[in-house]
Amino acid sequence: MIGVGQRGHEYLRRPAVRALAATAVLLFAFSFPLAPANAYRGIIIDAETRKPVVDALVSLGDRSARTDAAGAFAIDGRSHVMRIRAYGYLRARRVIRVPRSKPLEIQLRPFAPRAIFVSLAAFTDRGQRDKLFMLFKTTRINALVVDVKGEDGTFLWDGPRLAPQAGITERRLGAKTIMRILHRLHEEGIYVIARIVVFKDDVLVARHPEVGLRGDDGRLLQEKDGYSWADPRIKSVWDYNAAIAVRTARLGFDEIQFDYIRFPVTRTRPQLCAADCSEMRRAAIRGFLEEARARLAKYNVFISADVFGYTSWDPGDNNIGQKLEDIAPEVDYICPMLYPSSFRNGIPASPMPLDKPDKIVELSLRHAQLRTGLASVRFRPWLQAFADFNFDHREFGRLEIGLQTAAADAFGSDGWMLWQRQSIYVAADLPAHDQ
Repeated sequence: MIGVGQRGHEYLRRPAVRALAATAVLLFAFSFPLAPANAYRGIIIDAETRKPVVDALVSLGDRSARTDAAGAFAIDGRSHVMRIRAYGYLRARRVIRVPRSKPLEIQLRPFAPRAIFVSLAAFTDRGQRDKLFMLFKTTRINALVVDVKGEDGTFLWDGPRLAPQAGITERRLGAKTIMRILHRLHEEGIYVIARIVVFKDDVLVARHPEVGLRGDDGRLLQEKDGYSWADPRIKSVWDYNAAIAVRTARLGFDEIQFDYIRFPVTRTRPQLCAADCSEMRRAAIRGFLEEARARLAKYNVFISADVFGYTSWDPGDNNIGQKLEDIAPEVDYICPMLYPSSFRNGIPASPMPLDKPDKIVELSLRHAQLRTGLASVRFRPWLQAFADFNFDHREFGRLEIGLQTAAADAFGSDGWMLWQRQSIYVAADLPAHDQ
């Protein structure tokens, strides 16, 4: 006669039951963080609401972990310097001076950048720079997007450059000066974004013609401005721009923003491109962003990418390699350029973009969100602060700018950015503190 215990062992010897039992053990094991017993454990909370911050990235040396639905994390690493960042918050750095057995509570401060673009010329001119900084006191502006590598390929710091135009004196800043300015801005609570123009690069192509993007006829591909482009498919071009991003992060910028991460708008196909170039273009853009993200991982810096406004609507790659679904996994923030003047064909429900600039912003952001499934805080749009160039050439002043910023705020984006190429802003046209 078989006893109760023997019956149990016989039951467990059945193949189907053994498989079920093994699955149960695995589910039990994976319901807890996979971290050693001596790992740091803690919780990340919102400094204002004291609610848990979900999906925050916690880094310790070369290790990283994400917070769960309760804001909790567990991480092991040799370093005592913990770096934390989360969407919609300022990044943080903590030196851990308590035993690993003591639970940690780390607060992150919510922050939505409301930025203006500052050109290389404006940032390197002390007088113009100080005038722009005065806007912090009189408007809602609390962030800057600074040209670090411009559209011709020149740098904010000393480095390779084009021959200066007649009568124009080029200014550049040393690393120590840049760090000193950033320190001053951070003390005033200003968030600083570094704009890096990637593949549009006259300087690099002039020095290394072999990396230039060429058409089937062998000529360099250019847009209307006459600047050459580096080939986005070449790994050395990725390395060059990733190295610039790393140096920028080490200087102390809060965020690296990649612009011109695309192929030029041209009717001529690049060399070695089949009839349908979309997969080739998309692979090049994804590849660069993956490489840059890996290189920047240890610097706890946010990463964003500028994309055409119509990228929110076009399910393809806009013939330039930009597809939202490709870019979203590789960056913290997507920055569509939602200038009403650039929507020359309008959008559904808004055939005349200048009449409803707020609808351009609202509907484009909602459409991008619907396609990607991202939270609204993962978007930060570029907005128009310059005169129209496509329709009736009207000025964009307080009313037009206010409609755009209000639409972005209502959507819940991670702030917004105003583009004015010459960095000339009128305080009265910008949102005031009481708006």
